[in-house]
Amino acid sequence: MTPEERLRELGYELPETPSSLGSYVPFVEVKGLIFISGILPLKQGSLLYIGKIGSEITLEQARECAVQVVLNCLSILKTNLGDLKRIDKCIRLNGYLQTSDNFKDHPLVLNAASDLIVKVFGEEGRHTRIAIGVSSLPMDSPLEMDFIWSLRN
Repeated sequence: MTPEERLRELGYELPETPSSLGSYVPFVEVKGLIFISGILPLKQGSLLYIGKIGSEITLEQARECAVQVVLNCLSILKTNLGDLKRIDKCIRLNGYLQTSDNFKDHPLVLNAASDLIVKVFGEEGRHTRIAIGVSSLPMDSPLEMDFIWSLRN
């Protein structure tokens, strides 16, 4: 089954590819590695939620944002590669979460993203990860994530 077929089976559809919000490119390939710039949980040009996780944003809303970021990432990959079957492995996911001072469940938020990647790519979706709490993010986004992937030879 292809990654796109797995996504459909899980009830997801790739969104329109988000465009850069600044002076950077969202996708760079270097020697078989793909670096994806920080992605916000945008859907049709707007953030799913705004604010800090743990005060204005619930854990479940934050998990929904994490899933949206993965869908946006996959859309960027498909747009630039033409086919998600070209992906060999997800190597790294870095998650930056705008949280209230007392929020401690960073891993639970990012598990939603990690679990989706594994469901779509199987064992090749298992990756290393960082979950960092921050005081602010662009556009008052609850989270931002960037990725490193590798291509098939």
